[in-house]
Amino acid sequence: MAVTFSKQRKKQKFLVYFLIGIVLFAFLILWKGFLRKALTTEEPAPLIFKSEKIEIDFNVFDDERFKALEKFEKTPSFEGETKRDDPFIAF
Repeated sequence: MAVTFSKQRKKQKFLVYFLIGIVLFAFLILWKGFLRKALTTEEPAPLIFKSEKIEIDFNVFDDERFKALEKFEKTPSFEGETKRDDPFIAF
């Protein structure tokens, strides 16, 4: 019985060290990712350029090529026999 008790004790010791390692690893990830950003205050980066005003050129609608475009025809509705009223209902 002493042999199984020592094996069980070894296993328990290994699991405790493994659990401590996982907790430390998780704490390190949290520290690097979230807590450090929350503790430091960074100023926002300055804008590289400032746009004064955006103008949209609507003259494209007066172009002859645009006026020559045709609209799509409407898709005709289905005129055949349907198999089921609601295809999403289980059989």
